[in-house]
Amino acid sequence: MYDCSYVSVLCVCIYLRVCLNNFFLNILQALANVIRFHPKVPGVWIYAAAWEFDHNLNVAAARALMQEGLRVCPTSEDLWVEYLRMELTYLNKLKARKVALGEDQGTLTRDPRSSDEKHWRDENSELFMPLGKRGDDDGGANVGSDESEKKQELFEEHGMNIFQTVYSGAVEAVPSSLSLRKRLFEILEGTNLSHYEDMCKEILNDMKRDFSTQPEFWDWLARHECDLEISEEGIIPQVEKAVQV
Repeated sequence: MYDCSYVSVLCVCIYLRVCLNNFFLNILQALANVIRFHPKVPGVWIYAAAWEFDHNLNVAAARALMQEGLRVCPTSEDLWVEYLRMELTYLNKLKARKVALGEDQGTLTRDPRSSDEKHWRDENSELFMPLGKRGDDDGGANVGSDESEKKQELFEEHGMNIFQTVYSGAVEAVPSSLSLRKRLFEILEGTNLSHYEDMCKEILNDMKRDFSTQPEFWDWLARHECDLEISEEGIIPQVEKAVQV
């Protein structure tokens, strides 16, 4: 037996692909029709929002679609995750634009740890380049560095506000999902948002409170503590902490 939601999304993709290959068919109208007939399929909302965001360059419309999708499908983990990624990607686009114009420097991301986050970063590679690098001949040019740091802090704070809002909404809508918490935590680990470490601790504490009786949580936490990317000097302490857990 096939999953009905999978079949629905597959049919939607085929239908939209036909629309794309026929210039006389209005893709926006097609998306509206698909949403009208399949409002309970999360992938439909994600596809429509992605079209507005990536192809139509209409961030407001993409945000409205994702928020409406969350209203209709509040327990969809994929919707919560993709909504957060969209908002953070848009914020980083604004940051990248300012850097490109020479008005600012830095980005809102750090090296991702999970394969999913690496894939997300690869798909948005143009956004996550080391935009702060200027070249050797810029050495000593520190004029306006304080102002630039303040702008960076504002972006980081705004990004954290977005994360906290989406995280709170997701936990309230799907309180019993360990997988959703892990996915949101992994996204946070790929950022340079303000109070990053404090937020990580808060999420881990929430997870310990809500999932302490689930072996899967302790297995994930132990693996997280023994992350393969840590240096050789830090392996023993991390293993000891994992064993204590």
